[in-house]
Amino acid sequence: MKWLWIQAEDVWLFRDGKPFSAGDDHSAHSMFPPTPLTVQGSLRAEISQQEGVTFHEYVQQKTTRSHEVANLIGPPTKDEEQLSTGTFKMRGPFVGRASENGYDLLTPAPADLVGNADGTSLTFAPLHKASFRHNLTHPTIQYFPRIPSGCEQLAGHWLDSDNFQAYLDGDVPHKAWKSNKLYEAENRFGVAIDAQTSYREEGQLYQVQFVRPKIDMGLLVSVDDASGKYFKGERSISIGGEQKRAIIKSTDAVFEAQHRVDEDDEYFKLVFLTPAYFKQGWLPASDWSQWLGGVELIAAALYSPMKIGGWNTARRMPRPIHRYIAPGSVYYFRRTGELKEIPNAVTESPSDIADAAAIGFGQFALGSLSYMHE
Repeated sequence: MKWLWIQAEDVWLFRDGKPFSAGDDHSAHSMFPPTPLTVQGSLRAEISQQEGVTFHEYVQQKTTRSHEVANLIGPPTKDEEQLSTGTFKMRGPFVGRASENGYDLLTPAPADLVGNADGTSLTFAPLHKASFRHNLTHPTIQYFPRIPSGCEQLAGHWLDSDNFQAYLDGDVPHKAWKSNKLYEAENRFGVAIDAQTSYREEGQLYQVQFVRPKIDMGLLVSVDDASGKYFKGERSISIGGEQKRAIIKSTDAVFEAQHRVDEDDEYFKLVFLTPAYFKQGWLPASDWSQWLGGVELIAAALYSPMKIGGWNTARRMPRPIHRYIAPGSVYYFRRTGELKEIPNAVTESPSDIADAAAIGFGQFALGSLSYMHE
């Protein structure tokens, strides 16, 4: 895999899952970081462009060159077809910070890490065995995280690599970054334009919230080696809404998620780093053995689910919206047998995506579980 650094030239617009049309709604909001769907689309489009295949030629699929590109990045999705990305593989996107020593990867604060609103005085939300009746249907759920008095979940906070490693080792991190240290929100106003007359439509005022990453902030993604060769040197690409621009360049490997569990650890936890999809909401359709082997789920600390859709450029229409597990959500496991060789991603695929893991969904890390109370 080859790592890429993506940095904004100006502002970015990465739409959330809320439908928006000027006149029907007056406000659209941006999210940061973008979803894997947004980034993979931008990178695949850049590969097609470098191969000399225009978007129209790619969609029509009537030339030898367009067929060759479709083998690289997948065919255009038409009618009810699933999104397929050919040999293209991606992990991420992750938030990154540039420094004199390279790049540092920032991860969402895990849902079992709590503290005060400014991201200091951190502690864990310990697991307590259920002493109350509940209506959860999962047979092995035994524990529930309990947030200490005066603390709250750190949604919208981030850990640098040193603090995240401390978290995975079972130690309390020293500090969490607030989102305003990563980017600023910029609100801009506009008036809808009639596509046929090119005149402004009366009463169609709208507001769009963009994000402006701080000067040292950007995105880190890794792609398969064959795709990585298209991103040698430094170039400009379009990404997200309104065709905003970004500088992209290759860089040395910066991050390998921790996918190991100590032999002596009976309990461990899985922290999602990118959104993950499960067919039963917060649970997979069958069980966790397909990814982890002999384990049973005993607890979970979850953030609110993300609604992710996107835009099908080939069909010029929105993609179906699905609910995904939010990054930072934590699942706790007890070992009941041998662990499998751990995969690179833990996720199922929604009906409109052939392989969600291949485009960055379900990235995760494994950590120690050292705070349980009977």
